[in-house]
Amino acid sequence: MFDERGILDHLRELNESLKDWKRYQSISLEELRADRDKRNMVLHALLINILLC
Repeated sequence: MFDERGILDHLRELNESLKDWKRYQSISLEELRADRDKRNMVLHALLINILLC
């Protein structure tokens, strides 16, 4: 047996994460080095993606 709603929620979260990563592509390495908030935002998104996989 499986939890259909849980699976759908998981897929929605993965889809949102993909949208985040597409947005983050415009952030340069120089910006990440200089802006702690942007760096933390990207690292947090990375962590969430690792946990979801």
